[in-house]
Amino acid sequence: HLFITSGRIREEGVSPNMEDYFSGRLSFNELFKPSSMARCHEKFFLEGKKDEYLSWEELERMKDVFSFGAHGLHHGKLPASETPVDFFDGENFHREYVYWGGKPFLGKPRFKTKSSLYGRAFVPSDELLSLCRDFPKKGNWKDKLKKELSKVNPGRFESEREAERRIREEIEASNSLIEERLGVKPESFAWPYGHYSSLSTKVASDYYQFIFTTKRGVLTPLSDLLELPRVPLGRELFTVLGRVITFSTPLKSLYRKIKGRKSL
Repeated sequence: HLFITSGRIREEGVSPNMEDYFSGRLSFNELFKPSSMARCHEKFFLEGKKDEYLSWEELERMKDVFSFGAHGLHHGKLPASETPVDFFDGENFHREYVYWGGKPFLGKPRFKTKSSLYGRAFVPSDELLSLCRDFPKKGNWKDKLKKELSKVNPGRFESEREAERRIREEIEASNSLIEERLGVKPESFAWPYGHYSSLSTKVASDYYQFIFTTKRGVLTPLSDLLELPRVPLGRELFTVLGRVITFSTPLKSLYRKIKGRKSL
C-alpha cells in the first residue's frame, strides 16, 4: 500500500528498472540510482524538479501489486514558532530554509517547523524578513540580529479558520490528482512527518476512513481508525528482520510485557 505525495509525481515516463536488467537491455550499473531523500527535497522545493520521483505511468503499472492512499500534495513544512532558531549564513544550509519563502537569502530566519498539514502556521511579517535580509552581516551578526528582532513585528499565527481552509484545500487537491490520474478515490491517509493535531484530524476525517500515524505499535480490533499506529521497519537488513519476527509472531506478546505499550 503506497501513500502518494501527489504533487511530486512526474507526468510521464518509466525509469530504467529491473525488468530492463533481466531482459538484457541495461547493465546493472545503468539502472536508476536516486540521490538522498534530503537532496530530492531540496531539488523539489528550490527548482521544482520531480525527476527522481515516480511517474503516474509507473504508478498505473503498479496497480496489479499495490493499492494507493494519500500523503498530501507537497510534503512540505511551515514555520510553527515565532522565534527564529538560526539564520542562513551561506554555509549552514538546512532544507528547513527552503520549505517556505523560496530560496534562502543571506540572513533568512530558520524557524521550528511542522508539516503543512499540521495546523496553525506562523506567518513571518514582511518587516521581520526585510530586517533579516538587510541587516549587516559583519562580526557576530546573528546575536545582534536576534536582539534587533524584538523591535519589529514578528508576524502572526494563522487563525484556526485560515489553517483549516489551507489544510482542506491541500487534501482536496491531492485527492483530485490521484482520482484523475489513477481512477482511485483514496480511503486512507498517512500524515507527512507524522505531524497532526486535533484540527487537522478533524479535517482529514471528512475525506478518509483510515488515517495512519507514525506512532509505533500494532493494530488491534480496538484501534482508532483515525489514529492508526504502524511498525517502522528500519533501513538495515537485520533491523527489518528483527522487527518482522518480533511483531508477526508470539514474540510480540513477550515484547509488550518487557516494553509495555512502547514499541521499537
